[in-house]
Amino acid sequence: MKKKRIVVIAGIRSHYMKLAVFQRAAERYQKQNGDCFDFVYINAGQHYDYVLAGGFIEELNVKFDLCIQYDDKDFVDIFAEMFRKLSRLLAEEHEKKPFNYAVVFGDANTTMIAALAANKQRISVVHIEAGVRRNTFRDPEESNSIVADHLAELCFASTPCTLKNLQKEGLGARSFFSGDIIFDLVKEFSPLANGNDIHFITDGIEIDYKTSDFILVQLHREENINKATFEAVFSALQYSERKILFLAHKRLKPLMASLQFDTKNICVVDFISYINSLKAIKNCAYLITDSGTMPREAFFLGKRSLLRQNPPYWQNLVEHGIDIVIGTERDEIINGMRWAEENKNICCADTDDFGNGNAMTNILEMLKR
Repeated sequence: MKKKRIVVIAGIRSHYMKLAVFQRAAERYQKQNGDCFDFVYINAGQHYDYVLAGGFIEELNVKFDLCIQYDDKDFVDIFAEMFRKLSRLLAEEHEKKPFNYAVVFGDANTTMIAALAANKQRISVVHIEAGVRRNTFRDPEESNSIVADHLAELCFASTPCTLKNLQKEGLGARSFFSGDIIFDLVKEFSPLANGNDIHFITDGIEIDYKTSDFILVQLHREENINKATFEAVFSALQYSERKILFLAHKRLKPLMASLQFDTKNICVVDFISYINSLKAIKNCAYLITDSGTMPREAFFLGKRSLLRQNPPYWQNLVEHGIDIVIGTERDEIINGMRWAEENKNICCADTDDFGNGNAMTNILEMLKR
């Protein structure tokens, strides 16, 4: 059988995580089913510094064949340059030997740009994690996902709900329920995340954190990055008797420097590796997050999340009573924390909404057919 040539494009930290499990699953699949794919991996470089990218790439042993770099680090310049450079790179590689598919992940700027660039070269797009909708056009990530979905020849949905979203938009004939690649990721790497010796870096200092049953906090989305919200969050966190581990994007530093909070109980983290982030989830009491990925990781590891997303990315986790949405006011956040404490020792509802942890096998089977 003639091998299918597939280009896989990643550009941000969460992509590198997914690419790690993609590459491992692809290697196992080819050993078991014959050498049926020829993969080319491109790093589009949206996250370009060590904290956002390099550490994860090294730790998870992600391999790239081609990498794009940028002289100007301005957001708009990277956006424009990525389309130009990626389009030219795909054109050159496609001319050498045609690609059958271009695989993109999630809802980042890289996702949309890569889908557009591949489409312009008449390379069939495959979108993994398709159909995620909050039904708000104010969300730039949702716009990215919509564009990628409607350009894609194959859309792989993580849950039955996201599959229904695709069907509602007239994409049912090319959309399939694969299960969640994040489930695969957690299954692959969580055995390496045993113990409670959580290692991280803050203000250039390496620290080993050995407290368990703390609250794990991670906020990074634009709608949450303002002084009023952060003042409410930190005021609520100081209400708790638990220690707090706060995973902070470096662009939050100026904002956080303007706040007053108890540094004995609240530890702000600059960089944490993926294995250590899984350790943190395993050892925490619960999470407060606006991430699209961490609530799923937490669910797969038996933990609940308070979501600073309205509406949430994964409505099914709320419908099953696993997570709840919290507001931006101090009292709303405290009420959410009380709910988490009351439900901490109650097992999360069981659901197969995310599949059985074999999303990559399902995807590769479909690509082979």
